[in-house]
Amino acid sequence: MSNADTPRFSQPDLPPFFELVALESVDSTSNEAARRADLGAGEGLLIWAREQTKGRGRQGRQWESPIGNLYCSMLLKPNVEPATAAELGFVVGVAVRECVQDLVPVAKKARCKWPNDVLLDGAKIAGVLLEATAREDAIRIIAGIGINLVSHPDNTSYPATDLQSETTRPADPARVLEQLAVAFLRWRDVWLTQGFAAIRQAWLDHAAGLGETIRVRLPNREFSGEFLSLDERGALQLREAGGEIQTISAGDVFLAGALRVASGAVECFPGGRGTVGPAMLLAIDVGNTNIVFAVYANDQRQGLWRASSDLRRTADDYAVWLTSLMKMRALDISDISDAIICSVVPQALFDLRRLCRQYFSTEPLIVSRAIKLGIDVAIEE
Repeated sequence: MSNADTPRFSQPDLPPFFELVALESVDSTSNEAARRADLGAGEGLLIWAREQTKGRGRQGRQWESPIGNLYCSMLLKPNVEPATAAELGFVVGVAVRECVQDLVPVAKKARCKWPNDVLLDGAKIAGVLLEATAREDAIRIIAGIGINLVSHPDNTSYPATDLQSETTRPADPARVLEQLAVAFLRWRDVWLTQGFAAIRQAWLDHAAGLGETIRVRLPNREFSGEFLSLDERGALQLREAGGEIQTISAGDVFLAGALRVASGAVECFPGGRGTVGPAMLLAIDVGNTNIVFAVYANDQRQGLWRASSDLRRTADDYAVWLTSLMKMRALDISDISDAIICSVVPQALFDLRRLCRQYFSTEPLIVSRAIKLGIDVAIEE
């Protein structure tokens, strides 16, 4: 750790797997991990900050990050396929739940809420955000973790809490980080030696809402049913009132009795449908060396991924790759309703068009010099 990185607070004693970078303040620990990964940082890099100025959660939502809570991100480089790498979200979630449970009285119950939250007696106390970058045959995972130790946001769409409120005693972020690091490595070893089945069972053993009626909100629809289980890849399985079983790869889950507060209104579940979010737009930029995929909803970018420009890839290859990476951001490829493609490689258009037609049931807008948009477009960089 360089002198510039040395903070003015106590340091954790971490296992050798981790290379700690401790900061007083940063925009986002995950952003910092990505920047250092781009410069060649290895697996086990752990960014820890006292505060974040631009902390974020799933789907780009703001994560309030005042001093006193735990904010960290770890860099992982598993030698697995993207679909398998997505299982790390559950590995981290099980470790965070165990860490929280060890810090509270036995009577209080820490549970995993699908897809990436940890609840304490029904209130959110921690969250996990998994971000993936795939290049050529390698995949890079940044696992961002936030645990409310001394404070929690009040104006949220779900109940929230913090450790100090639940135990009346403060927790040292450095000591909590020590416990978390040890728990993560233990569950990572279980994943590597016993496979996802053991992680899935550990998650289900402490699942919030299992066997109960829950509501799932997707960008283009919403429905309720009994939370049955997780499938072998971690997707949520729900049985609707008519008996039909739905398998959900990404979405917002609301548990029975959860309270939502939005724009001054209060909504209890079970209840009405509420507002259904918009569908997503897929933008594809094809260059001579790289193809960039980005998805947007509510005028906000929800995810961005880069792949090498390989003309041997088929529409099915793109679909499998994109499905796995979107799942890590708790996004569902089936919610893409429109697509736009800009390409300087005409040969790539055939399979990308087929991807949009076959998997999104949409005809993509192809942007090229021959297309007259009726507007002036200034292009930089």
